[in-house]
Order: sequence, then structure tokens, then C-alpha cells
Amino acid sequence: MADQPVKVRVLMVCTGICRSPMAEAVLVHLYNQRPALKQKVELHVDSAGTDAYHVGESADPRTIQTCKKHGIPISNKARKLRADDWNFDYLLAMDTSHLSHLNRKASTYKSKSHISLFGSFDPTFLPTSSTSAHNSSETSRSLMSLMSDATSSKTSRSSWSMMQGGASSNIPNTSTSTVNDPTSSKSLISTVQGGPTAKTSNDIGGDEPEDKKIEDSDQMRRNVIWEKGKSIPDPYYGSQRGFEQCYESCVIYSNGFLDHLERSYS
Repeated sequence: MADQPVKVRVLMVCTGICRSPMAEAVLVHLYNQRPALKQKVELHVDSAGTDAYHVGESADPRTIQTCKKHGIPISNKARKLRADDWNFDYLLAMDTSHLSHLNRKASTYKSKSHISLFGSFDPTFLPTSSTSAHNSSETSRSLMSLMSDATSSKTSRSSWSMMQGGASSNIPNTSTSTVNDPTSSKSLISTVQGGPTAKTSNDIGGDEPEDKKIEDSDQMRRNVIWEKGKSIPDPYYGSQRGFEQCYESCVIYSNGFLDHLERSYS
């Protein structure tokens, strides 16, 4: 008997009726175009808002218009976040305000969901696969740039742990992908999942062993990747172009997320 596909539940979160309904529709549409992935993963996608302004309404007419223009079916109704939403495998926020809201509530609901920006799955930060790595040296330079930014701004190490909120039963353990840096004898390792934040030398006292320093360095790279994830700007008060840009972002991040699932369940 063939293995049954693993059920993975994803919730897109925005303020109400513009971004998350589009993100839901785009992700479902692109998932349905990957028959090999559908044999491994049974993906369930929903969307919800942090506010209740438009509960029961269809998506914003401009969201619907944009989706129809690109051949994306969309039929969802707006709803507000509820307590059991923190049981989804993935809670993907459209911008940092939604991310903060999800993280604030995560401990209250004892959530084990993966919580991050939807834009964290931008392939600029996370290579999608060995065959579409956008050029390993280019990816390495991007990561090195991010690391430089993080060092200068003293990026907080705690946010990785906070964003993760624990490991969901349907989310596989960390798998690492090595990105060769032509300017270094060491490899840059980026992970999609990540684990507990490693302690620093200040936490444990004394000099760290070499393997601990390497683990610590890898963890910092993971922190940088997730903290540098991109927000999708709210197009509600803008022009139709804002909805087109939202669509373009949703396509990029959806493909990045689906690539992540391909790697995780290969």
C-alpha cells in the first residue's frame, strides 16, 4: 500500500480582505500545478484577519480582479483569527504587524506552529533547490550581505526561537542545504526549519569549543534569514498597481514555500 500524503495546514494572515485571501488563492493554485508534491503532501490552506472589519465578506474587489486577471480562482470569505488557528502547522504573516500579533498570542495558546513572514520563503534568502539555486555564488553573496547587516545592527538572536514557537508534528526536522562560497573555504549553511537557539559564550561561560562556535554561527545565519523576510505592503488605500505587486510577491513566496515542502518531504 502506497504511503498516504502528509497533511500540512497553512494559514495566511493579514488585516482583513486584501493580502491573505490572495496569498491563499495563489498558493492553492500553484500547489495544484505540482502533481508530484500532491502525492507527498495534502495541503490545506486558509486565510484570516487580525481584525473583524469585513467578516463574512468576499475578498476586496481589487484582489478578486487581480486574481481573475491571472487565472487564479478565488472564492474565500473573510474571517477573524480564532483560538484554534494556532494549531495550524504554518502561520504565515503578510507583514511585521501581523507577525507580532501571532507571536504575542502563541504562548497563550501554547502554539507549536511555525510562525513567520510569508516573505521568509523568498528564494533570495532561501535557495529553492539544487537545480534552481539562482547560482550558488550569488546566493552566498546575498547571505554574506545579510550577515554583515546583522552584525552592524546587532540582530537579536531571540527572535528565531520566538518565531518558531516549537516544532509542529507535521513539520519535519531541520534539513540543511550547503551553499558554496567561492571566497571562503567554509560553507554557508541555511536551514528552513531551525532548532533551539544556541547559547552564546556569555550564557555558558568560558571559551567555546570549535564545534559549538560553528553551531552558533549557523544559528545566526538562520536568525538573519528569517528576520530579513519581506513584508507585503497593504494595497488597500493605494492603486491597482499595489494589488499587482501583492500578486507578484504571492507568486514568488508561494513557489518558495512549495519548494520548501518539496525538499522537506522528498
